[in-house]
Amino acid sequence: MEDIVIIGGGVIGTLIAYACSRYNCNVTLIEKENDVANSTSMANSAIIHAGYDPRDNTLKAAMNLRGALLYPTLCRELKVDYKQVGSLVVAMNDEQCAALAELKARADQRGIVVSLIDGDEARALESHLSKRVVQALFCESTAIVTPWKIAIAAMETAMGNGTRLLLNEEVKAITKLADGYEVESATQKIKTRMVINCAGLYADRISAMVNGQAHFKINPKKGEYFVLSKRCHELVKHVLYPVPTAKGKGVLAVPTVHGNVLLGPNA
Repeated sequence: MEDIVIIGGGVIGTLIAYACSRYNCNVTLIEKENDVANSTSMANSAIIHAGYDPRDNTLKAAMNLRGALLYPTLCRELKVDYKQVGSLVVAMNDEQCAALAELKARADQRGIVVSLIDGDEARALESHLSKRVVQALFCESTAIVTPWKIAIAAMETAMGNGTRLLLNEEVKAITKLADGYEVESATQKIKTRMVINCAGLYADRISAMVNGQAHFKINPKKGEYFVLSKRCHELVKHVLYPVPTAKGKGVLAVPTVHGNVLLGPNA
């Protein structure tokens, strides 16, 4: 019997495997794709957000702030890219400036160092910003990474410490036993004392296998990014956000650790 079965090989599942592999326990990670980090963890903005954006008193706010502080050490341990580039949230009118003031108040309350700067100061940092920008929230600690490299390095280290990785093994059923669970995948059944659900967009389906029905429903929305040529790397030096709205953070301009620029998402 395994001690732990982790379902899902994205950045969360692989980092949990990495953490568990520090201890004397038997761990198996099951992934339905042909490699780790093959879905959401491969295609995202790769931003380590500073933590001022999530609403107060939410788990997301607490984990964002804690995670941002952990990432520099984590990336050094895994020997993967981590680049602190800073960010600007830009405002173009009085209503958006009021929203920036709210974001700054959240940041101040959470101990995140930010500053409000005027349009000219923002253009001194980013020369291609529109002249319509009248104010910006500058956060020096915003960073970028290569998310799939983190997942791959974490999994390789975990496997070096004895963790087992099963690829191309979609979980079909989970049965409760007297002393744990039986996880049935495409080709085998594994008994385990504990199951950790890291199935990402499919986490509600895994939850339903254990509980009869999921206590939450995931309704994913898929967007696209444009990846610009490295010849455009001078156009964007910081992560650039519009002022967030109820519908989301909008279309971003994001430098990458490889020297490209991402524009998106369009969702």
